[in-house]
Amino acid sequence: MSNREMVKYSDKELDDLMCEYGPYFYNINDINKEELELVRHFRLRFVDRTRTLNQKNQYRILSEVPTGTINKSFKDLCSDQAENLKDQDMILMWSGGLDSTTVFYALKNAGCRFTVLFNDNSIEEFPELGKELLEKKHDKVVSMYKDSKTFNLLDFVVANPEIKLLTGEIGDQIFGSVVGYRLPYEVRQQHYSKVIPISVAKILNPIVSKVLPKGLRDTTVAEYYWACNFLCKYQNVQIRMAFQYQVAPVKPFNNAIHFFDTEGFNLWGMQNYEENATYKSENTYKPEMRKYLKEMGCNEEYTNTKIKVGSLREALYDAGRPKFNRVQIIG
Repeated sequence: MSNREMVKYSDKELDDLMCEYGPYFYNINDINKEELELVRHFRLRFVDRTRTLNQKNQYRILSEVPTGTINKSFKDLCSDQAENLKDQDMILMWSGGLDSTTVFYALKNAGCRFTVLFNDNSIEEFPELGKELLEKKHDKVVSMYKDSKTFNLLDFVVANPEIKLLTGEIGDQIFGSVVGYRLPYEVRQQHYSKVIPISVAKILNPIVSKVLPKGLRDTTVAEYYWACNFLCKYQNVQIRMAFQYQVAPVKPFNNAIHFFDTEGFNLWGMQNYEENATYKSENTYKPEMRKYLKEMGCNEEYTNTKIKVGSLREALYDAGRPKFNRVQIIG
């Protein structure tokens, strides 16, 4: 008999539960002029981890921006985190993307026993590993295949309140922003002022400069967008699945672990942001992650050709549920 209970919350109840960590709807009555300027440019409500932005609400920060340095490689950090999770009973939400695939190989390399939750969308992204999972070719790995047309993650979470879900979330915040990724290489490598509006830069410069040690004078578009993502979108990503699936690393859920949400990965990202922002093409994004996957024996065609897609698609685990609109402004 479970000692925890889970119920389906309404939108209003979720907003009340999560309001100390970040906004749900973009309520026009719950936003100031500076925040609205950022929403217009990014289509996203920021939660500033440095507490520099003048926000109408002061949110509780879940992962403080660390200080200091770290003398570890990306591979070392993956091994460390996998060892930390070794004794936990986890279900990896595998989307087929680079981030969750890296988590899969890190756990496998550490000898962890874990379950992989995946579906037809996951297999479409990485057919070779999907086939291996369907055929149960990996020791200590339990395959949990679900059809995206019939499986509803929220129902599953409510029915199984004791589960702990492991995600590849925060990988994009460590490596770089999809906003910058969509721009041509030549544009990404221009000075940030060529793309960022003056009104937006005036608000964000005091924030992003905290993690851009070489100074704004020499900062590129890609580096600037990385800093925005790392500092101001990070917490949105930590809690965003709460609103759709009731999956989050905070109360009342406490049922999620984001693999890359560690001090070590944060420090590594800050120390390597310049290199991570210099990728030239869609299939070279996240170079150290690709290198790691190759070393772990991941399919070479996948690591050489994988491009960025929205792995956490709205319909990924949403059979029978209405579309979720996170850019709605109400009031």
